[in-house]
Amino acid sequence: MGIYKVNPDGKAPTGLTAGDYVVTQGGTYYIYGVNDDGTYQSVQSDATQTTNNYQNDYSLYTGYEPQQQSLLQQQLNYPDFSYEDAPTYNNRYDDIIQEKLSAINNQQPFNQE
Repeated sequence: MGIYKVNPDGKAPTGLTAGDYVVTQGGTYYIYGVNDDGTYQSVQSDATQTTNNYQNDYSLYTGYEPQQQSLLQQQLNYPDFSYEDAPTYNNRYDDIIQEKLSAINNQQPFNQE
């Protein structure tokens, strides 16, 4: 993990990896992924920590470690999830129930005389 200052052109330095932080004028961003084209997938982790008020050395400071991951960071760390097939249930009375329902549905209308 490293903490890096945004480039003068407003873009993050190249070569960063997931887990790094970039301090910008608009806040500090956590990088959670790197795209194939080298751009970053990031989320703002601290809107109050900017290049205007950050007091420590960049990329050498190791004391900045959030005490608890944000909820979004925790969710991003979850593995992929897929549902298994639902279990099937065989009712031993199913034939009897279907027979009774069929008899009800096929009965003659009541004579209202």
